[in-house]
Amino acid sequence: VLKTFKAGRGEVVMAETLFKTVRKTLVFSRDIGKAKRIAFLDGEKSEECRQVSATKWQCSDESWNYVGLTTAFFNKQQKQAVWAHPVSGKTLEIVFDIPENSRKLYFNSVFAESVYHSKNRAPVNVEILADGNTLLKYANPFTFRVTEKSSKIPENTRELVIRLTVSDDRQRHFVFNGYLTDEL
Repeated sequence: VLKTFKAGRGEVVMAETLFKTVRKTLVFSRDIGKAKRIAFLDGEKSEECRQVSATKWQCSDESWNYVGLTTAFFNKQQKQAVWAHPVSGKTLEIVFDIPENSRKLYFNSVFAESVYHSKNRAPVNVEILADGNTLLKYANPFTFRVTEKSSKIPENTRELVIRLTVSDDRQRHFVFNGYLTDEL
């Protein structure tokens, strides 16, 4: 307690918290418009997505082929997320500059609820790199449940790359959310 004083019929107590506030240095859904680059890679060839708004990158003339803000159910709770529909035979690459003091990555992924009637069971393969070194690598299974991952970010890391691939892109309505924090 720092100080107490009378106020009307009551008393005011001024105190200081012992808990540090964790700062989210990058939030994927909030900051998708700040991505440095979004493209489909096909061997040596790169097909750049074009930014069409503050929250959306269009990757072809197909309406579903974009990376951008949406909402989706994460374990029965609707939350903001990034829609990122991969394409067979190509790597969808989303690149961010990492803000200073980013120390930990939290990454959640799931299929959008519109695909659960699909017979296609192909997982979406996720790889997340920090300055070219793999932080996370997993196959997101075709399930209703969210895949939740986290990883420490090495000090002085400059760039974060999210890579998505799929063997069969039919109805791979893939979404993710998450963030970087300044605390481990």
